[in-house]
Amino acid sequence: MRCLLLLTTILMALPAAAQRPRSVLPLTRETLSPADSARATRFALAQSFLNAAQIERAIVILEDLIAEKPNDHAYYEALKEAYESVKQYENAIGLVNERLDLNRPGTAPLLMVERARLRYLNGDEAGALDSWDAVLVSAGDQERLYRLVYESMMQVRLIDRAIIVLERGRASTKRPELFQTELAYLHGLVGAHDLAMAEYLALLKANARQINYVRSRLSQALQQEGAMEASLPIVRTHVAQQPSNRSFRELYAWMLTENGDYEAALAEYRTLSQEEAQAGHILFDFATQAADLGAFDVAAGAFDEVLTRHPETPVAAEAQLGLAGMHRRQADRLSASLGEEEARPHYESALAAYRRFLDAYPTHAESPETLRRIGELQHTVLHRYEDAELTLLEVVQRYTNTRAALQARFDLGRLAIDRNRLEEGRIIFERLEASLGHSGALAERARFERALIQFYQGDLETAGALVTTLNQNASTDIANDAIALRVLLLENPGPDSANAAVQHFAAAKLLYRQRQLEATIDAAEQLLSYWGQHPIADDARFLRGQALLDAGRLPEALLAFGELALIHPESPLADRSLFNYATILDIRMQQVSEARAAYADFLLRYPSSLLVPEVRARLRALREAGV
Repeated sequence: MRCLLLLTTILMALPAAAQRPRSVLPLTRETLSPADSARATRFALAQSFLNAAQIERAIVILEDLIAEKPNDHAYYEALKEAYESVKQYENAIGLVNERLDLNRPGTAPLLMVERARLRYLNGDEAGALDSWDAVLVSAGDQERLYRLVYESMMQVRLIDRAIIVLERGRASTKRPELFQTELAYLHGLVGAHDLAMAEYLALLKANARQINYVRSRLSQALQQEGAMEASLPIVRTHVAQQPSNRSFRELYAWMLTENGDYEAALAEYRTLSQEEAQAGHILFDFATQAADLGAFDVAAGAFDEVLTRHPETPVAAEAQLGLAGMHRRQADRLSASLGEEEARPHYESALAAYRRFLDAYPTHAESPETLRRIGELQHTVLHRYEDAELTLLEVVQRYTNTRAALQARFDLGRLAIDRNRLEEGRIIFERLEASLGHSGALAERARFERALIQFYQGDLETAGALVTTLNQNASTDIANDAIALRVLLLENPGPDSANAAVQHFAAAKLLYRQRQLEATIDAAEQLLSYWGQHPIADDARFLRGQALLDAGRLPEALLAFGELALIHPESPLADRSLFNYATILDIRMQQVSEARAAYADFLLRYPSSLLVPEVRARLRALREAGV
């Protein structure tokens, strides 16, 4: 009796949902009737046939199932899909007609547009148009029915007809704001770019916050031939007619930038910045974008304008750093194509901009890294070694325990190597690695520099051991350099136990690193005279070509790179050598026809090279320049 009372108490305490009778629980396979259970099994079998592309076998089962349960939507959809997959459109249309005869409330328009689509696929275009029109006749002001017909037409790519349907929907509902994004997209597809732009502008006029959406849609659309030319005048006219509409002007300025008209874009952004709540940010963002795109003069003007008009705002500090970074990027680009001497004025401008930043913002969070960058510039491109050492020591002493100080210590180690103080460099790298716990990207770089020092000193065994300990996943650059050094050590055994040829090459590499170009050339030529058949010969020829190029001896560099690809066609340096040959002709010597022939030869000889995209880009640039 106590048990019965306890059970009664527990049942009364249970939530109502837990006490529902079994009959109202969802049906499971166990609760199905035998007939329903059998149909479920057959339907699963039909689906497995569909998945296995055994469509005819699936159709036999599904036709029986739909005959037994005509109202079952899952059977209907599966059978219609099966008919369509084997192009039995007549059967599919008949199935839809049977469904229409059942006359379920609200399903007629959906079934009618489906029948129209199937008729079109069956080649009955007139019948399809009649079916779609039958829905539209009764659509009235029901937006969903116009959208239903539009989506059905788009499934069979009837774009022109879909445009007519949406415009008819606008007129019938008296809602001109309907279908703006759809019509903009469709007009773009058929090349009516002026009409597409008009839709996007109407969308912006209704909701200025859609500017990012519109730009994202236009990013691809404006790549079509003639799209920009057709669209820009439309936007320009709207800006002139409604000068206070900020979203129109933003869109126009963005499109001008995309079109490469940076001066005109700057004028628009200048106007926008006058109404900007956060002074200078729009100009700064544009300056950064223009610098990224290589429009350095316009970018410099925009950065300067931020500094002039908004000197006391936080964005001014960003603009000063941005200006310095832009000069550095411009210099790097010139250095890569024309050499360091051509780039030197821009490196000097970068240095001056960094110093102005430090003078104006001595306590800024970026000050330690900015000072380190000054030291790096003095070292790596201006080659003012004493100034660089003083600057980097200042970073270490003033900003102890910062990331910039750790990087400055690394830079001091590299500077020691370049000044031929190898033992000092080794000690710096060992201490830095120990302070970092022998882990992390900077520690890996320090260890690699230690390996290079051993290599330069001719201790190939220790160099190889250090390279082996590097984490190949720590940093892509270090991993690639480490692999290159390891391969060089493994694949270039000397003819004697002293590895004299590799040691000679290592000494030449050190000379090149220390910018002793003529000495590098002499060392490489001496190596080739002694060990011309040694496996290291291709590396020596490539090093000689690099030194000749850096020394400005262009004809000799051209010959050096050209002959390497001929003498060592199987060398892993052969593709890079021929690429250098072509770029010297192209960029340094301006011999365009010869350069194009060299690029074409490269593509024929090295179709799998990682340099192929760059070669294609150079050829494309030459074509676009009309040369």
